[in-house]
Amino acid sequence: MPMRSLEQWLVHQERVHPHSIDLGLTRLVQVLDRLCWRQPSVPVITVAGTNGKGSVVAYCAAMLAAAGYRVGTFTSPHLRDYRERIRINEAEVASDALVRAFERIEKACTDAAQERVSLTFFEYNALAALLIARGDADEAVALLARVPETPETRRLLAEARLAQRDDVAGADTATLLDALLDRVKDDPDARQEFLDLLETLGPDDPRTLGYRKALASRLF
Repeated sequence: MPMRSLEQWLVHQERVHPHSIDLGLTRLVQVLDRLCWRQPSVPVITVAGTNGKGSVVAYCAAMLAAAGYRVGTFTSPHLRDYRERIRINEAEVASDALVRAFERIEKACTDAAQERVSLTFFEYNALAALLIARGDADEAVALLARVPETPETRRLLAEARLAQRDDVAGADTATLLDALLDRVKDDPDARQEFLDLLETLGPDDPRTLGYRKALASRLF
């Protein structure tokens, strides 16, 4: 059962920091590091300026959705309901998703082993948006993992996991595989990344068999 309702969380966030605006990114970076957050691999569009930001975001979201993309938006402030600030395909974020995100953020801020971090109202909001966007990608991978296994779903699942890794985007597959070989025996993450990269190469690629043999020699 949640410690606070969404309404109670919002009241708490208005009171916890001594200033409503406190410029700087240091606090956000500290909390993101404690949460082990990684930037999504999907493109991010930042809209800045004095007037018209909400309209531009709405236009961009509508065009991308019409083109078949899944679109998440984060805007501030809201007009009627706090949940308007975070949307996935125009659907407002659920209250329980916000509460779960706030609970994770608060736990990271008040970690007894580290210095306490005090956040502004907006910083809670921004961090929640980042966590929910990241969680949406993780949920997609989890859903894909429950699909009956076929060569195609194995490849799709491998691509989905690799899309969440910062070191893969734009990198040469062979270069990545060569770099991972010496770590596959003792590092489970490196081993999984290696296997995922092999899945993306596919059985018809002439390099696949050689890399499978190299993997076997390291493991056995």
